[in-house]
Amino acid sequence: SSGINAEYGEQKLKDCVSDIQPWLTTNFLQLNPTKTEVLILSPRGDTGVESMNLFEESGPTLVTGAAKNLGVYFDSKLSMDNHVAAVVRSCKATLVNLWRIAG
Repeated sequence: SSGINAEYGEQKLKDCVSDIQPWLTTNFLQLNPTKTEVLILSPRGDTGVESMNLFEESGPTLVTGAAKNLGVYFDSKLSMDNHVAAVVRSCKATLVNLWRIAG
């Protein structure tokens, strides 16, 4: 059942966060629970999971449909639609600014 899979996945993510915390601390880094997002990749795109409790000290971590990592937008189906739309918006804004300068 998907509830069991969601609980299992949430526990595995918690374990992963716990495992990397010592490395982050050693390297003077930290995760920001208020900015952390969870992106679940699924062929259907909709997992039915809205949030997970990954951090003991903060509220629930939102499960998002699209997330940005290293400047690239990923969505739950890996379609790149969000990334392409963001690049097009950026290019349009740059062209408008160039048009104003040249004007």
